[in-house]
Amino acid sequence: MAIHNRMMYFGTRGYMQWVPACAVNPDFSKVGWSSQMQYLNGGVGVRSSSGSHKEYQMTWNSHSRDALRPISDYADGMYDTATGVNLLYFLDPVAMDKNVLPYLWSVPSQGISDGLTLTPGQDPTAVLTPTNSLGYPARSAVYKANLSSSTVWIPIPAGYTLWLGAHGSATGGAGVVATPTSGTASLTPQPLTMLSVTSTTRFNKSIDSTVGDGVILSLANLGSLSTATVTLSGLMAQVLPTGVTPASGGFISGQGNSGCQFADKPTQTPRSAALDKIGMTARLIETGAWL
Repeated sequence: MAIHNRMMYFGTRGYMQWVPACAVNPDFSKVGWSSQMQYLNGGVGVRSSSGSHKEYQMTWNSHSRDALRPISDYADGMYDTATGVNLLYFLDPVAMDKNVLPYLWSVPSQGISDGLTLTPGQDPTAVLTPTNSLGYPARSAVYKANLSSSTVWIPIPAGYTLWLGAHGSATGGAGVVATPTSGTASLTPQPLTMLSVTSTTRFNKSIDSTVGDGVILSLANLGSLSTATVTLSGLMAQVLPTGVTPASGGFISGQGNSGCQFADKPTQTPRSAALDKIGMTARLIETGAWL
Protein backbone atom coordinates (compact mmCIF):
# COMPACT_ATOMS: atom_id res chain seq x y z
CA MET A 1 0.00 0.00 0.00
CA ALA A 2 1.34 3.42 -0.90
CA ILE A 3 2.23 5.69 1.99
CA HIS A 4 -0.03 8.77 2.22
CA ASN A 5 2.31 11.25 0.52
CA ARG A 6 5.19 9.89 2.61
CA MET A 7 3.33 10.89 5.75
CA MET A 8 2.34 9.14 8.98
CA TYR A 9 -0.92 9.62 10.92
CA PHE A 10 0.12 10.66 14.42
CA GLY A 11 -1.23 12.29 17.57
CA THR A 12 -3.50 12.08 20.60
CA ARG A 13 -7.08 10.91 20.68
CA GLY A 14 -8.98 14.05 19.75
CA TYR A 15 -6.09 15.63 17.81
CA MET A 16 -4.55 13.43 15.14
CA GLN A 17 -2.73 14.79 12.09
CA TRP A 18 -0.45 13.75 9.25
CA VAL A 19 3.26 14.29 9.98
CA PRO A 20 6.30 13.31 7.91
CA ALA A 21 6.99 9.58 8.02
CA CYS A 22 10.18 8.77 9.89
CA ALA A 23 13.28 7.71 7.97
CA VAL A 24 13.60 4.19 6.60
CA ASN A 25 15.11 1.44 8.75
CA PRO A 26 13.75 2.70 12.10
CA ASP A 27 14.08 0.56 15.20
CA PHE A 28 10.60 -0.77 16.01
CA SER A 29 11.32 -3.46 18.60
CA LYS A 30 9.36 -5.76 20.90
CA VAL A 31 10.78 -5.74 24.42
CA GLY A 32 9.98 -8.36 27.07
CA TRP A 33 11.58 -10.09 30.04
CA SER A 34 14.22 -12.81 29.56
CA SER A 35 16.80 -14.56 31.73
CA GLN A 36 19.55 -17.08 30.97
CA MET A 37 20.52 -19.70 33.59
CA GLN A 38 23.78 -21.68 33.64
CA TYR A 39 23.46 -25.19 35.14
CA LEU A 40 26.11 -26.96 37.25
CA ASN A 41 26.24 -29.78 34.68
CA GLY A 42 27.21 -27.37 31.92
CA GLY A 43 23.78 -27.01 30.43
CA VAL A 44 21.88 -23.80 30.03
CA GLY A 45 18.28 -22.72 30.26
CA VAL A 46 16.43 -19.67 28.98
CA ARG A 47 13.22 -18.25 30.39
CA SER A 48 11.39 -15.42 28.67
CA SER A 49 7.99 -13.78 28.67
CA SER A 50 5.63 -14.36 25.78
CA GLY A 51 4.23 -10.90 26.41
CA SER A 52 6.09 -7.76 25.38
CA HIS A 53 5.70 -4.06 24.67
CA LYS A 54 6.79 -2.06 21.64
CA GLU A 55 9.56 0.56 21.61
CA TYR A 56 10.06 2.93 18.71
CA GLN A 57 13.23 4.82 17.85
CA MET A 58 12.21 7.31 15.15
CA THR A 59 14.47 9.57 13.12
CA TRP A 60 13.59 12.35 10.70
CA ASN A 61 16.74 13.23 8.74
CA SER A 62 15.91 16.46 6.97
CA HIS A 63 12.61 18.34 7.05
CA SER A 64 11.47 21.92 7.45
CA ARG A 65 11.05 23.33 10.93
CA ASP A 66 7.30 23.66 10.41
CA ALA A 67 6.94 20.04 9.29
CA LEU A 68 8.56 18.64 12.46
CA ARG A 69 7.24 21.14 14.99
CA PRO A 70 4.13 18.99 15.72
CA ILE A 71 6.35 16.17 17.02
CA SER A 72 7.91 18.35 19.72
CA ASP A 73 4.53 19.99 20.41
CA TYR A 74 3.01 16.58 21.22
CA ALA A 75 5.98 15.80 23.48
CA ASP A 76 5.43 19.10 25.32
CA GLY A 77 1.78 18.25 25.95
CA MET A 78 0.37 20.93 23.66
CA TYR A 79 -2.41 18.64 22.40
CA ASP A 80 -3.22 16.84 25.65
CA THR A 81 -6.99 16.77 26.06
CA ALA A 82 -7.11 15.85 29.76
CA THR A 83 -4.97 15.77 32.89
CA GLY A 84 -2.88 12.69 33.55
CA VAL A 85 -1.46 10.43 30.84
CA ASN A 86 -2.36 11.35 27.27
CA LEU A 87 -1.32 8.52 25.01
CA LEU A 88 0.23 9.01 21.58
CA TYR A 89 -1.07 6.97 18.66
CA PHE A 90 0.21 6.52 15.14
CA LEU A 91 -0.56 4.36 12.14
CA ASP A 92 2.58 2.63 10.93
CA PRO A 93 2.38 2.80 7.10
CA VAL A 94 4.00 -0.65 6.95
CA ALA A 95 1.24 -2.18 9.10
CA MET A 96 -1.87 -0.36 7.86
CA ASP A 97 -2.67 -2.95 5.18
CA LYS A 98 -1.63 -5.89 7.39
CA ASN A 99 -2.85 -5.75 11.03
CA VAL A 100 -2.64 -2.54 13.05
CA LEU A 101 -3.79 -4.15 16.32
CA PRO A 102 -1.34 -4.70 19.17
CA TYR A 103 -0.07 -8.29 19.22
CA LEU A 104 -1.83 -9.03 22.53
CA TRP A 105 -5.19 -8.16 20.93
CA SER A 106 -4.52 -9.99 17.68
CA VAL A 107 -3.39 -13.17 19.49
CA PRO A 108 -5.67 -13.39 22.57
CA SER A 109 -4.11 -16.71 23.64
CA GLN A 110 -1.08 -14.74 24.85
CA GLY A 111 -3.16 -13.87 27.91
CA ILE A 112 -3.36 -17.57 28.84
CA SER A 113 0.27 -17.70 29.99
CA ASP A 114 2.05 -14.53 31.06
CA GLY A 115 0.55 -12.00 28.66
CA LEU A 116 -2.02 -9.38 29.61
CA THR A 117 -5.61 -10.52 29.88
CA LEU A 118 -8.24 -8.68 27.83
CA THR A 119 -10.58 -8.74 30.82
CA PRO A 120 -8.88 -7.42 33.98
CA GLY A 121 -9.35 -9.77 36.92
CA GLN A 122 -10.14 -12.76 34.77
CA ASP A 123 -7.64 -15.23 33.33
CA PRO A 124 -8.93 -16.82 30.13
CA THR A 125 -9.26 -20.57 29.68
CA ALA A 126 -7.22 -22.25 26.96
CA VAL A 127 -8.76 -24.42 24.24
CA LEU A 128 -7.25 -25.75 21.05
CA THR A 129 -8.10 -23.71 17.98
CA PRO A 130 -10.16 -25.70 15.47
CA THR A 131 -8.08 -27.36 12.75
CA ASN A 132 -7.40 -24.93 9.93
CA SER A 133 -4.90 -24.23 7.16
CA LEU A 134 -4.90 -20.44 7.58
CA GLY A 135 -2.22 -19.98 10.24
CA TYR A 136 -4.36 -19.07 13.25
CA PRO A 137 -2.77 -19.38 16.71
CA ALA A 138 -2.69 -22.96 18.00
CA ARG A 139 -4.67 -22.04 21.12
CA SER A 140 -7.73 -19.85 21.61
CA ALA A 141 -8.74 -17.90 24.71
CA VAL A 142 -12.16 -18.38 26.29
CA TYR A 143 -13.49 -15.38 28.26
CA LYS A 144 -16.60 -15.09 30.38
CA ALA A 145 -18.04 -11.85 29.09
CA ASN A 146 -19.51 -10.65 32.38
CA LEU A 147 -16.66 -8.50 33.64
CA SER A 148 -15.23 -5.14 32.55
CA SER A 149 -13.12 -5.31 29.41
CA SER A 150 -9.83 -3.78 28.43
CA THR A 151 -10.02 -1.51 25.39
CA VAL A 152 -7.82 -0.46 22.51
CA TRP A 153 -8.34 2.60 20.29
CA ILE A 154 -7.62 2.64 16.55
CA PRO A 155 -7.58 6.01 14.72
CA ILE A 156 -9.22 6.47 11.30
CA PRO A 157 -7.86 9.27 9.09
CA ALA A 158 -10.23 11.25 6.86
CA GLY A 159 -10.76 9.36 3.60
CA TYR A 160 -9.89 5.99 5.15
CA THR A 161 -11.88 2.97 6.34
CA LEU A 162 -11.15 0.65 9.26
CA TRP A 163 -11.82 -3.04 8.53
CA LEU A 164 -12.30 -5.42 11.47
CA GLY A 165 -12.54 -9.17 11.85
CA ALA A 166 -12.92 -11.24 15.05
CA HIS A 167 -12.33 -14.96 14.57
CA GLY A 168 -13.66 -17.59 16.94
CA SER A 169 -17.09 -18.25 18.45
CA ALA A 170 -19.44 -16.89 21.12
CA THR A 171 -22.46 -17.87 23.22
CA GLY A 172 -25.24 -16.01 24.99
CA GLY A 173 -24.69 -12.60 23.42
CA ALA A 174 -21.00 -12.33 24.26
CA GLY A 175 -18.57 -11.06 21.68
CA VAL A 176 -16.40 -8.22 20.42
CA VAL A 177 -17.77 -4.69 20.05
CA ALA A 178 -16.48 -1.78 17.95
CA THR A 179 -17.47 1.64 19.31
CA PRO A 180 -16.84 4.58 16.93
CA THR A 181 -15.50 7.76 18.51
CA SER A 182 -15.72 11.47 17.80
CA GLY A 183 -12.96 13.29 19.60
CA THR A 184 -13.13 12.07 23.19
CA ALA A 185 -16.82 11.06 22.89
CA SER A 186 -17.98 7.48 22.27
CA LEU A 187 -20.79 6.79 19.78
CA THR A 188 -23.13 3.81 19.32
CA PRO A 189 -21.40 0.41 19.79
CA GLN A 190 -21.42 -1.98 16.83
CA PRO A 191 -21.08 -5.71 17.61
CA LEU A 192 -18.89 -7.85 15.35
CA THR A 193 -20.21 -11.11 13.95
CA MET A 194 -17.67 -13.81 14.76
CA LEU A 195 -15.84 -15.36 11.79
CA SER A 196 -14.68 -18.96 11.52
CA VAL A 197 -10.96 -19.79 11.49
CA THR A 198 -11.64 -22.01 8.47
CA SER A 199 -12.88 -19.07 6.38
CA THR A 200 -10.57 -16.99 4.19
CA THR A 201 -12.75 -13.97 4.95
CA ARG A 202 -10.59 -11.81 7.20
CA PHE A 203 -12.99 -8.92 7.80
CA ASN A 204 -16.76 -8.47 7.98
CA LYS A 205 -17.10 -5.03 9.59
CA SER A 206 -16.07 -1.71 8.05
CA ILE A 207 -16.26 1.75 9.64
CA ASP A 208 -15.19 4.75 7.58
CA SER A 209 -14.07 8.22 8.61
CA THR A 210 -17.54 9.70 8.04
CA VAL A 211 -18.81 7.57 10.94
CA GLY A 212 -16.03 8.28 13.43
CA ASP A 213 -12.43 9.44 13.80
CA GLY A 214 -11.52 6.16 15.48
CA VAL A 215 -12.87 2.99 17.05
CA ILE A 216 -12.66 1.52 20.56
CA LEU A 217 -12.43 -2.26 20.50
CA SER A 218 -13.62 -4.22 23.55
CA LEU A 219 -15.26 -7.43 24.74
CA ALA A 220 -18.93 -7.21 25.73
CA ASN A 221 -21.98 -9.18 26.74
CA LEU A 222 -24.97 -7.87 24.79
CA GLY A 223 -27.27 -10.61 26.05
CA SER A 224 -28.77 -11.41 29.44
CA LEU A 225 -26.89 -14.63 30.26
CA SER A 226 -24.21 -14.29 32.94
CA THR A 227 -22.68 -17.50 31.60
CA ALA A 228 -22.04 -16.02 28.14
CA THR A 229 -18.57 -16.72 26.75
CA VAL A 230 -16.48 -15.63 23.80
CA THR A 231 -13.75 -17.84 22.35
CA LEU A 232 -11.14 -15.69 20.62
CA SER A 233 -8.73 -17.25 18.15
CA GLY A 234 -7.50 -14.09 16.45
CA LEU A 235 -8.43 -10.49 15.64
CA MET A 236 -7.38 -8.42 12.65
CA ALA A 237 -7.71 -4.74 11.69
CA GLN A 238 -6.64 -2.89 8.57
CA VAL A 239 -6.85 0.84 7.75
CA LEU A 240 -7.24 1.31 4.00
CA PRO A 241 -8.19 4.19 1.70
CA THR A 242 -11.97 4.27 1.42
CA GLY A 243 -13.02 2.26 -1.63
CA VAL A 244 -10.20 -0.27 -1.29
CA THR A 245 -11.39 -3.77 -0.34
CA PRO A 246 -9.06 -5.88 1.84
CA ALA A 247 -7.73 -9.14 0.46
CA SER A 248 -8.93 -12.49 1.76
CA GLY A 249 -6.51 -15.11 3.07
CA GLY A 250 -4.95 -16.39 6.25
CA PHE A 251 -4.26 -14.90 9.65
CA ILE A 252 -1.94 -11.90 10.07
CA SER A 253 -0.61 -11.15 13.56
CA GLY A 254 -0.86 -7.62 14.95
CA GLN A 255 1.99 -5.16 14.40
CA GLY A 256 0.56 -2.11 16.16
CA ASN A 257 0.46 -0.84 19.74
CA SER A 258 -1.99 0.14 22.48
CA GLY A 259 -0.80 3.74 22.80
CA CYS A 260 2.61 5.24 23.54
CA GLN A 261 4.38 7.89 25.57
CA PHE A 262 7.56 9.80 24.78
CA ALA A 263 10.46 8.28 26.70
CA ASP A 264 12.10 11.71 26.75
CA LYS A 265 11.99 14.95 24.82
CA PRO A 266 12.77 14.70 21.07
CA THR A 267 16.27 15.77 20.04
CA GLN A 268 16.51 18.39 17.30
CA THR A 269 19.54 18.88 15.04
CA PRO A 270 19.96 21.91 12.71
CA ARG A 271 20.83 20.85 9.14
CA SER A 272 20.72 23.98 6.97
CA ALA A 273 19.52 27.46 7.90
CA ALA A 274 19.54 28.50 4.25
CA LEU A 275 17.37 25.57 3.18
CA ASP A 276 15.28 25.56 6.39
CA LYS A 277 16.14 21.93 7.19
CA ILE A 278 16.41 20.25 10.58
CA GLY A 279 16.68 16.67 11.85
CA MET A 280 14.91 15.10 14.81
CA THR A 281 14.94 11.88 16.81
CA ALA A 282 12.30 10.65 19.24
CA ARG A 283 11.81 7.51 21.29
CA LEU A 284 8.31 6.27 22.07
CA ILE A 285 7.40 3.41 24.42
CA GLU A 286 4.11 1.50 24.41
CA THR A 287 2.43 1.91 27.79
CA GLY A 288 -1.29 2.00 26.99
CA ALA A 289 -2.15 -1.63 27.80
CA TRP A 290 -0.51 -1.35 31.25
CA LEU A 291 -2.21 1.82 32.46
